[in-house]
Amino acid sequence: MSIIKEFKNQLEINFKAICESELPKIGLDLYDINFKTSTGELTIYIFDKKTGSAVIEDCIKVDQMLTPFIESESWVPENLTLEVSSPGIYRHLNSLWHFEKAIGEKAQFILNTPCSEANILEKNETTTKGLKGNTKFIGIISKVGSKSVVVNVEQAQIKLPFEIIKKANIDFK
Repeated sequence: MSIIKEFKNQLEINFKAICESELPKIGLDLYDINFKTSTGELTIYIFDKKTGSAVIEDCIKVDQMLTPFIESESWVPENLTLEVSSPGIYRHLNSLWHFEKAIGEKAQFILNTPCSEANILEKNETTTKGLKGNTKFIGIISKVGSKSVVVNVEQAQIKLPFEIIKKANIDFK
């Protein structure tokens, strides 16, 4: 299973289309959408390209913009609860676009399988020993391809296929 999110839930697909159409009209962009079917919670993550974040006033604008859709569309469940939020400084990375936007930034990675010699592109003996077998590390995102991301960790460069990444977040520590 790849970390790259595919929108399969029709409600997420519908709200994604609405947000991609409507948010630019108020100077904002969509970062991500998450719908929990068990609770009816829909979280829409937004940001301002100029600031890279969103403030409470932005979230209120988006909530007010989406309310007519929520109240009028038959595909919206009665129990839907909307939350509009900034992705935060420790924002998650789960789309190709997220990784591309994060080039040059420090990120924390948790892998499904331990890092192996095959993942390490540029290395030295000390770094290789420290990375092999690890499933968690922090590094700088240096390159993004359609199937993998290259990360600089200490004096090594690691190529991580998206399917072995369990979780990735920007790290500001």
